[in-house]
Amino acid sequence: MELVYLWVEDYKNIHHQGFNFSPRFECKFDGENLTIDDKSKDYVSIFPDNINITAIVGENGSGKSSLFEIISKILTVSYFVDELNFFYVLNNGIDNICYSGNINVINPDIHIEKHISFVHSKEGTNEHNPKVNLKHHFDVYYLNISHLEREGIIENDSPSPEDPIKYYGIYRKNDFNLYKENSLYPTFSGFKLSQFNFFQTYAIGNLLVDDKYKKLFFEVFKIKQPYSIKIDYTEKKLEEIKISNTPDGDLSRAIDESVPDKIDKIINFLIKIDNNLIIESDDYKTFFTLVSSANLAEEFQLTFQTEENKTIKLSAGEKTILFYLERIDFMLSQFKSKSNIVLFDEIELYLHPNWQKRILKIILDFIQENELVENLHIIIASHSPFILSDLPKENVIFLDKFDDETKKKYPKLKINGLENGNCINVSKYIELNPFGANIHTLLSDGFFMKDGLMGEFAKEKINEIKEFYDKVKKSKNPQKTYLKKYNENKKDFENIQRIIGEPFLKTIMKNYLDELEILFHGKKEFLDKEIKRLEKLRESLDDKA
Repeated sequence: MELVYLWVEDYKNIHHQGFNFSPRFECKFDGENLTIDDKSKDYVSIFPDNINITAIVGENGSGKSSLFEIISKILTVSYFVDELNFFYVLNNGIDNICYSGNINVINPDIHIEKHISFVHSKEGTNEHNPKVNLKHHFDVYYLNISHLEREGIIENDSPSPEDPIKYYGIYRKNDFNLYKENSLYPTFSGFKLSQFNFFQTYAIGNLLVDDKYKKLFFEVFKIKQPYSIKIDYTEKKLEEIKISNTPDGDLSRAIDESVPDKIDKIINFLIKIDNNLIIESDDYKTFFTLVSSANLAEEFQLTFQTEENKTIKLSAGEKTILFYLERIDFMLSQFKSKSNIVLFDEIELYLHPNWQKRILKIILDFIQENELVENLHIIIASHSPFILSDLPKENVIFLDKFDDETKKKYPKLKINGLENGNCINVSKYIELNPFGANIHTLLSDGFFMKDGLMGEFAKEKINEIKEFYDKVKKSKNPQKTYLKKYNENKKDFENIQRIIGEPFLKTIMKNYLDELEILFHGKKEFLDKEIKRLEKLRESLDDKA
């Protein structure tokens, strides 16, 4: 199942906008008539035959989140309005295209016409065939970064007093030691009450007990194989309790109610397993079953041994990737239909650029390992040019915000009825083809960086030189008007010019400063200083030689 087209009449900042989600079809709506053109004969997909990917890109406030809200609401048949504010076109990839709304369909491709059916009602049923229900045709899964907070991947900076362990800052060091033996992986090192640890243990445990995901996991994180876990049980159960930010009178309650119970659980669990127990990779599932049954998953903190024999802990970005993979695994297991739509909102958040450029391939490889997936449409909302470089232009919806510059940027765009801040679909006006483009090319494009790539602070400092130079050149009496200010700022100007990294810009600024020096202090003094500078440079080169 794939979403082909969505027309939004009026929702938040989206007014009278149409969006094509499938490169196999081109839909146009003029307010009364919907035209559907079949492009599948000329379209060559670079993705697996059963997967379509669409990216929605645009700056903050351009309408990405609003578009996602509409898709998730209407396609799950959990939300309908009495008055039609939108309609959509779906393709199930087998025998029909279905659309919703009281509209006229004009279809130049006659062979499609017999496969078009009408779908729109509060019950989600097909009015031509009441037995057909959209809920049974596909599942929709909506995943955004807020799940990270709910799952505990991102810790809340303001814990609630209802959770005394987090609120009072109580942390415990490990009461048992775990260490490497030969090429051990992974190793558990210590415990503390943290949602991070619960997620790591639970998610990695789920992924590593499944052979079809195990290989991918090792390849992504460059983990050594084979691996085993060795637990060295010690008599010392509690090394330290660190307590901070504790209101008076509540300390004893926090310790009495929270600490002993957790410590007892850990001790009892360790007593049940053999001392120096080595858990080989084949028994990994058994170990996680023990941990899970004892409700101790959150007490363990995972570290990893890489191919370079470095022991590391997961970064925030790596935890995010694991979160997505574990959620996708769960999602695939929950889908009841064979055709599904998955929404990823701002998938690049918390990811280093190196992970951003890999995340799409990681997800695709992961999904392809699952044999249950027959038809899947992945829709991604993103800010990241790293993700965009994996997608052909036909798979990207470019959004912009309407403002005073819109007519100049998109002269052919119909702007009737639009107001500042409204979402506009500018996909057909964008010449940029992101697929395979290098990141500098994408970032340099005005769609992503309207004011260039330079940081605002650096730009401001460099502009101080340019603006001062322009004022001096326009002045009728620069010596009288600007000499004092030049002498006051000369050293700062020279320091700024010296540390500029871009060679051409550095030369331009040097030329400005040379002109100013000649204008204010004369050519002879300038040449004398330049000769001294060059002689000093030659001496330093001779010393190095």
